[in-house]
Amino acid sequence: MGKEGIVVATTGQKARLLGLITGVLELVRDGKRDIEEVCRILQVIKDQRDFASALGRGYQISTASVSCLLTVNYDLSIEEAVELGGYGWKNDNITSSDFPTKRKGTAEVALDLIHFPLDISIENVLRELDETGYRPAEPHELLAFGEKYPDIQKKFPIVALASVWQRPGKVRRVPSLDWNGSQRTLNLIWLGSAWSERSRFAAVRK
Repeated sequence: MGKEGIVVATTGQKARLLGLITGVLELVRDGKRDIEEVCRILQVIKDQRDFASALGRGYQISTASVSCLLTVNYDLSIEEAVELGGYGWKNDNITSSDFPTKRKGTAEVALDLIHFPLDISIENVLRELDETGYRPAEPHELLAFGEKYPDIQKKFPIVALASVWQRPGKVRRVPSLDWNGSQRTLNLIWLGSAWSERSRFAAVRK
């Protein structure tokens, strides 16, 4: 298990990085952000190998944590797949009725955990996955991963973006494998406007 990071760059990535730098400089000039926060953002950029490399190569999308082949049984109910994962706590709204799939039978899928080293919007996550040959993982695929690699989610949250849960009057949420300090959890987390750099996105190679 494990594969060193894949560096991918697009024109859009370079433009966004330059935009981030420009925005930071404007915030400093206008006095709208604490200088320590500005320095933190600039340090994040610097840490992506080096500044010149970041400008020339874009984000580093790292799959160093896990790159694996999974056997996924799409005929299992979500409830059965959850049971096989042995989670200490689970959100009861993660059900077959809320997360149906059109896929049938058993298949081998190549799944990677994708890491973006900067906080990133959901729109940019989906675009970068598509441009680099991935699609977001479905709940069946996330659950197969949680069953096979139960300890990985203790390190960081692992999110599957292919299916969204929403009830009338409720915010949109997506399945996530996580760790609450004492037990493995399977939860629904808010599909917000931006994602922390702690998150890993379960993605399947097209």
